[in-house]
Amino acid sequence: ALKAKKIITVGTCATFGGIFRESGYNFTTGFHFNQEKQTFLFKGFKDKTISISGCPIQPQILANILYAIKNGFNLKLDKYNRPSEYFGWTVHNGCTRNEYFEYKVDNHNFGKKEGCMFYEHGCKAPFTRGSCNKILWNEVNSKTRNGSPCFGCTEPDFPKENLFKTTIHIEVLE
Repeated sequence: ALKAKKIITVGTCATFGGIFRESGYNFTTGFHFNQEKQTFLFKGFKDKTISISGCPIQPQILANILYAIKNGFNLKLDKYNRPSEYFGWTVHNGCTRNEYFEYKVDNHNFGKKEGCMFYEHGCKAPFTRGSCNKILWNEVNSKTRNGSPCFGCTEPDFPKENLFKTTIHIEVLE
């Protein structure tokens, strides 16, 4: 790491600790974040690190980041060292169910094409930064387009208990 020009954490476990942080094993932190708290191994580490969180990550994002690094592009990073081009908006922004959210039309059944999954099924898209609804899996789909709520897998607090339950408290993104 001391000699590397760039260090890329790939996945939520590598970045924030993910499921290993919650498992009871000795893995309590990601490579440079313990959830939201930065933990750097040496001076200058933050400047070398790029995070690509997700469970799993979008392969296209990894390829684009590697291409950008190889060709000397300057990447703007958010507070978790994630590229803002991919983590600069919420998953909710690209959701095809936005209109249902605005009018509070809920989806009562998984897999149903109409309705929002935020109110009853615990969708985390309004609080999750990522490009899942803009860069589609296999150029076809995303969780919310397929009728499943967003689990917030790109955020430091993933995984959460009760993935299909809506939290009463509203979180605010900065």
